[in-house]
Amino acid sequence: MKTLLTSFLILTISISASNAADRLSWAELPPLPNKSGVAGPFAGTHNDALIVAGGANFPQPVWENDKAWHDQIFVLTKSGDELVWKDGGKLAQPIAYGAAVSTPNGVVCMGGNDAETTFDDVFLLSWDASTEAITTTKYPSLPEPCAYGAATLVGDVIYLAGGQNGQSLETAMKNFWALELSNRGNPDEFVWKKLPAWPGPSRALNLTVSQHNGTDNCVYVISGRRQEGLDSKSVEFLKDVWEYTPAKREWRKRADAPRCVMAGTAIGHGRNQILVLGGADGSLFFKGDELKDEHPGFPKKALAYDTVADRWSEAGATPRNHVTTIAVEWDGAMIIPSGEVRPRVRSPKVWRVTSTVVADVDKADLCVYGGTSGGVVAAVQAARMGKRVALVEPGRHLGGMMAGGLSWSDVGSAERAKLFGGLAREVFQRIGKHYGLDPEKVFEIAATKIEGRSAGGVDFIRPPSLAFEPKVAERAFNELVREAGVTVLLESRARTVVKDGRRIVRIELEGGGAVTAKVFIDATSEGDLMALAGVSYMVGRESNEQYDETINGVRSPEHGPSSGRFSVNVDPFVEAGDPSSGLLPLIAGGAPESIGSADKRIQSYNFRLCLTDDPANR
Repeated sequence: MKTLLTSFLILTISISASNAADRLSWAELPPLPNKSGVAGPFAGTHNDALIVAGGANFPQPVWENDKAWHDQIFVLTKSGDELVWKDGGKLAQPIAYGAAVSTPNGVVCMGGNDAETTFDDVFLLSWDASTEAITTTKYPSLPEPCAYGAATLVGDVIYLAGGQNGQSLETAMKNFWALELSNRGNPDEFVWKKLPAWPGPSRALNLTVSQHNGTDNCVYVISGRRQEGLDSKSVEFLKDVWEYTPAKREWRKRADAPRCVMAGTAIGHGRNQILVLGGADGSLFFKGDELKDEHPGFPKKALAYDTVADRWSEAGATPRNHVTTIAVEWDGAMIIPSGEVRPRVRSPKVWRVTSTVVADVDKADLCVYGGTSGGVVAAVQAARMGKRVALVEPGRHLGGMMAGGLSWSDVGSAERAKLFGGLAREVFQRIGKHYGLDPEKVFEIAATKIEGRSAGGVDFIRPPSLAFEPKVAERAFNELVREAGVTVLLESRARTVVKDGRRIVRIELEGGGAVTAKVFIDATSEGDLMALAGVSYMVGRESNEQYDETINGVRSPEHGPSSGRFSVNVDPFVEAGDPSSGLLPLIAGGAPESIGSADKRIQSYNFRLCLTDDPANR
């Protein structure tokens, strides 16, 4: 194995947009051994190494030579504190402008072209660190030849969208193909499936990215270029965005990108963000030959798309805008290997990009900390009143207990259910609508009596709106914040608070980023923000004596049939019936405290599961 280059990070650039909160940090890794750089390489990671294969460029002087295609495979590996490029051998043929995704077994490379042919070949590049060698495994061919498409991975399924099936611009396709990899040990059994494509126009040079939309893992097809005729007037630079939900097999239109970002680099970032680090906007598409070396390159501005809020924002400046390359996730960062920086000119630079753009909000009217059901409706109501609202949730999901398992609603009687109003009623109406109920009558059909079941006030059969799947509630909450225009920050936990006197003015988040707002609401289940702000609190239950009450603290069975009791007998011992064997974990021995006394205990946590005996619901 030949070592091509030994180096480590040689430059770090922190670049801020006009909003100081929008931060992108760019660091140069060792440049590609091909000193001219390449456009359209296959790129991905395997066994903790970066693989870059193939690509095309123009030999110097670029305006006097034809494009050249390449077959070299380069592998960037770790050697102690250094990064070292290794020679990974050659592809079966010179090729560029295909699609690639990283999988546990290696980098799957799809399609591509050379000067004369568009290919349908699919193969896997695997890196063996012990032998420092690349192994190539043939996979089933694409349904038809494809170059300038883009692919992503959702679970065990590769999705490839867009591209050209020929050499000319007017051969852009409207294709959406899937390859199931669940049987990873036998590629001969893999089968490409043609799926219904997005409702919009055909395209090539589009971006295809996977990300969670708050409810489901989705595929996003973004921007691109299409051409119907041979003249330049028929070229269309697209900004549209389409979301595909594999679990539902449905497409839906999302907010357009602020500008065309064809051939750009994009990657899912965090829980609900897509970061677009570059792309061509088409403004100088027909002036390359005229401007030549005076061409300024492509727009050096990154974009961020929030999949929950369905909102685009500027994400800061970039030192370069590399197009026709593939963004790769490696060691928690985004890697941009080589690429085109202006017509006919490639760069060998390899960038490592980190970002805190997804965790910053400045000058909000209201910050709601905690994406519980109460937190969501507070944020939505304020947004509907015209306020700029940020909803910050330390976890990955909105909806709190309703979306986390507690979906058997304790509403008492059928008559009480009809008392729901405001946003609470709207939430249950949205849930009921999912199950085919009339939103205006979602509680009226709940009045079927249950004979002999009046204990605890439950006297009716709950409709699906009140006994629902948690994921349906989560979807309802996500729809509410999206429609109201609430800025949502998931996986964003407060680290400290900044106060002006006794008032919170800013929270700083773990991992960087902050939210500044006029008003803060603590909507967490445990009062985390109040605790960080220094508000006094107690854990557990206060005694009866503290506030001259009667049912605080330790309770006895006389206060309720379930107080201090299990509904079934539970043996607490390691060996059933044998006290000498000791207690099971988390079981406390000894007599309970006196009735009404205080304690420091909290309610036990548990899992809530949805079960069904109806095969149609599985």
